[in-house]
Amino acid sequence: MRLQRVLRISGTTWYRRPIHLCRGWLKLLWILPFIPIALMVTLNTKTHCELSERFGASKDELTRLVQYNYTLHPDERAFPLAFSIVVYRDLDRALRLLHAIHRPHNCYCIHMDRRTTGRFREILELEVRKRYTSEVFVVPEEYSFTVRWGTMSVLDADLICSRILLARCPDWAYWINLTGQEFPLRTNWELVTALKLLNGSNVIDGTFKNRMYSRFPLYYRLNFSVSITNRSPHVFYFSNLFMIYRPQIE
Repeated sequence: MRLQRVLRISGTTWYRRPIHLCRGWLKLLWILPFIPIALMVTLNTKTHCELSERFGASKDELTRLVQYNYTLHPDERAFPLAFSIVVYRDLDRALRLLHAIHRPHNCYCIHMDRRTTGRFREILELEVRKRYTSEVFVVPEEYSFTVRWGTMSVLDADLICSRILLARCPDWAYWINLTGQEFPLRTNWELVTALKLLNGSNVIDGTFKNRMYSRFPLYYRLNFSVSITNRSPHVFYFSNLFMIYRPQIE
């Protein structure tokens, strides 16, 4: 039962609004000063899926500005990884990310948003074919999704890459999802060392305190029997970051 305050005036009982509504108004008043800042940032941010001007000026700047010298450790070769990269803008940043995390024994899947222009897709596919071999895959346009934040399409883009990685790369150990706007802070060898310590566990971001009840479906009473098993349960989760052990996906 919601908490309400009662006010008696001249023998009449008046009910004020629930306290949680008042708290909602206070939160709104707290957010109002930040709305102009958010609008200014939004208006000055590229909202369309186009090539960045820097990359358009010179296709060779990736090679000139970014040089990575690394030595493959035997542990890295024995523990290959799979990456999915969701790209929708800033082609130069996406290629720099791929160039930084690329190792010939790993597998990579790139999903381009369906809203990207034909020129965007053409240049990315050309750069992938020119610089890499069969370990880097680009999701065909007919299988790509229009990714919208907060919807199932965010997960769909990763799932289509997971199917490609499972089908074309038989021996990777962990699958890591990324976006084209990220950049690694650790080397591949450091990442492999940390993932080995997980001993088959998954890394999935989650929260209990800040749950979004509006995204949960209504409750229904289901008539079915329950059986006990020693296998891992199938769960539903939604996260922007995860590192999943391959047997859990299969």
